[in-house]
Amino acid sequence: MRQLVIAAVMLAACASPSTGSDPRSSDNSNGTTTTSGDPAASSATTPAAQPDLPPVTPPRPEFSRVLYVSPAGSDTAAGSEAAPFRTIHRALELVAPGEAVFVAAGTYPETLALDARAGLDGKPITLRGQGKPKLVPSGEGGGMVQFSRPGWVVEGFEIDAQGLGKIAVTFTSDVHGSVLRGNDIHGGTLGAGVTTYDGATGATIENNQIHDFWRDGEDAHGVLVQWTSRDITIRGNDIHHNSGDSVQCIGPETYADAAPASGVLIEKNDLHDGVENAVDIKTCSGVMVRGNRMHGFRMAPSGQGAKGDAVVIHMSASDVTVEDNEIYDSGRGLSLGGNRIGPMPAGVVIRHNRIHDIVIDGGTDGVGMCVENSEGARIEQNTFTRIASYALRVGGGTNGPTDNLRVRNNILDAASPVRVGSYAPGLVVNSNLYQPGALFTVQGVVESYQTWLTSGQDSRSVTGSPGFASADSLAPGPVAVDRGEDLGLTFCGAAPDLGAVETGCST
Repeated sequence: MRQLVIAAVMLAACASPSTGSDPRSSDNSNGTTTTSGDPAASSATTPAAQPDLPPVTPPRPEFSRVLYVSPAGSDTAAGSEAAPFRTIHRALELVAPGEAVFVAAGTYPETLALDARAGLDGKPITLRGQGKPKLVPSGEGGGMVQFSRPGWVVEGFEIDAQGLGKIAVTFTSDVHGSVLRGNDIHGGTLGAGVTTYDGATGATIENNQIHDFWRDGEDAHGVLVQWTSRDITIRGNDIHHNSGDSVQCIGPETYADAAPASGVLIEKNDLHDGVENAVDIKTCSGVMVRGNRMHGFRMAPSGQGAKGDAVVIHMSASDVTVEDNEIYDSGRGLSLGGNRIGPMPAGVVIRHNRIHDIVIDGGTDGVGMCVENSEGARIEQNTFTRIASYALRVGGGTNGPTDNLRVRNNILDAASPVRVGSYAPGLVVNSNLYQPGALFTVQGVVESYQTWLTSGQDSRSVTGSPGFASADSLAPGPVAVDRGEDLGLTFCGAAPDLGAVETGCST
């Protein structure tokens, strides 16, 4: 932790009182002293008053005590920097709230069960690697690092499962304030690299590398949030080259008495080059997927079901928002609905996403977004461009209808912007931008934009080139500026711009 050091500089007095008498002064009859008029002979100067400066507060130490561990140490030593312990386990027996364990570079075959005590608010227990020490498997089963109490911080390690059937990190029970930060986590052959389960509540997983968890023909996810987990934050991680999803929130489909995971935040991660999906949301509720980059997904190998989708929301997911993400270089941008056991997905909002360079490759279909069974979903102010197939495909009827879908204020920059099947009751499509000459498909019939308008849809839509300022920013040109409906979101100008990028804002 970087400490702020405050330096106080005391100001010296700028003058000092004069001593002795001036030989040019004269004594008047009334006893007062006058000067000869020479400015140099003025009366003595009174010292300037010192301002009342606040007391200097010394910087607060980051930790109240630090214990040290090194491969050259001994568990009978004092645990000081000069006499470190040999094992992390020994330090964990002694460390207390507000204290830290500094672990020197080296290899440590230890299982770390963080359960002996808890950190306190403002006084976590910190386990910090210096020079990227490596944790390797020890013993059978369980996680290599096991969080089960509040207030633990683990940062700066390489956690190497070494190709064994190990999960690198587990979170269970009340782990409020516990943080897994800045680690390189890799190499396992079980179902996930990092997982939360058994009522895990309040964990933060941030700024880690999580990669190369692999099982041939089977899932091994980067991060797996399981049912009964609550208030889990997954932020700023680089998650890649896993044989499952980068992040999956799995539901209790076969466990009727289990509560779905809820309050999950997935933001500002780089999720890429996995076998299945960047984000897979099953029966979870209250999920926010925000500000991520997702790319490099293709059709899964034989025996696995992914179609190159970057984002999948299905089963009985509810109250899921996907916003401000960049999704590209994949076989399909997003899929909503499809697989289902219980109720359809409901309360799903897809907005302000940039979806581009969606490809047909190795069996992928090149669709920007596919919507099947769902209730009341909203697709608003997204930009779809450089899409190999349909920008939007809805109402195919897989496991139920697409009920009351709203599609508004989007740029659907594709030769085939919309395909509508027979199962889309209550569909509203309006205030979008299409390519000139775009063709629409309605229940298998290809039709022009003018014919499409006769359905009563799109009374406020426009056609034209989006005129992007650049291929990267996707800021739209004049045809899309101030042309949208007011959907209650922040905008700059007379009305919202169409697409994901709002122009004309001062900041």
